[in-house]
Amino acid sequence: MISEDELRTLLASVSQRAFKHWLKTQEVPHTATNLDDLLRQIVRSLEKGRLTEPQVTNAIREIEESGGKRVFLRRAERPNSLKNTGVFEKHLESLDLAVSATESRPHVASREPSVVYVTWRAGSTLRVRIRFSETHKAAEIDYAQNRVINTDVAKVVVAVADIDNHDVHVQVRMDSAERIHSHLDSDSGAPSEVRYEDYYLDRTREILGCNNLELEDLGRAARILVEITPRIFELPSEKVRTGANSWQKYSSRGDVRDDPARKAAAAADGKKWVFEDIQGYWVPERSRKRLQRRLFMQLKRRRAMLRFLADCLEDEADYAVSTVRSL
Repeated sequence: MISEDELRTLLASVSQRAFKHWLKTQEVPHTATNLDDLLRQIVRSLEKGRLTEPQVTNAIREIEESGGKRVFLRRAERPNSLKNTGVFEKHLESLDLAVSATESRPHVASREPSVVYVTWRAGSTLRVRIRFSETHKAAEIDYAQNRVINTDVAKVVVAVADIDNHDVHVQVRMDSAERIHSHLDSDSGAPSEVRYEDYYLDRTREILGCNNLELEDLGRAARILVEITPRIFELPSEKVRTGANSWQKYSSRGDVRDDPARKAAAAADGKKWVFEDIQGYWVPERSRKRLQRRLFMQLKRRRAMLRFLADCLEDEADYAVSTVRSL
């Protein structure tokens, strides 16, 4: 049985707003105003049998693995290493890894980049899931004491590969990097966010056994999200590349598509626009009941990347990713 102290530590590691929304989806009390109230509500729900310990710990793991992530979308041809579970297990053995029985979170975050688990799940869609862990340091200046305070920050990276007969569709979900970490630029020797991202993209490719991971083309999906009616995505901000190859950014307190100046520009040149960076909210009423609330997402076309806020749940991230890929 998990102790209250252990549960408090787990809850402190994730967005309380996300966890309260998860409680709402389970139809249990979820109106806590602080961590102590939230802890009491969960303990009472556990005692009454309205929640189970595995449900709670799994929800925390899923929030860790989906909230606040930048999701890089990639694809590859299905390699022989993913032919079946036996072949995949032998491939992992060559990397000193093994298929895990469960998807679990580490009790202590590793200092250096490490693999926490690799799972193989056969169902309506074959899915391989890989969790990585490492620790960065966040630097904060204490002006009063004239010093720099370095604080350890655990980082979670998760690769999710959905596999069909011919292709592998990969999403690599990454926490943003702190200023101090072990992924260094080869020229300057300084910590580099690009090197951090490249490391996990390449490590994912290696574990899956793919020759390469190609960027998914999100240009069509971005255009459809902007132009489809009825609207499935609220759009308060967009950055476009025009037919004259210049850049234009539109922002609005409402929806940029309702702005008269933007309407006029779109009427004159919109068919030639490339939507490079859009951000806004998925509309729950258009989600076929897969969303219960507005869901923030940013899409960056050139990087084939989506970004979600810290309170994003696993099912919500899956909805957004699968919908973008289907457009």
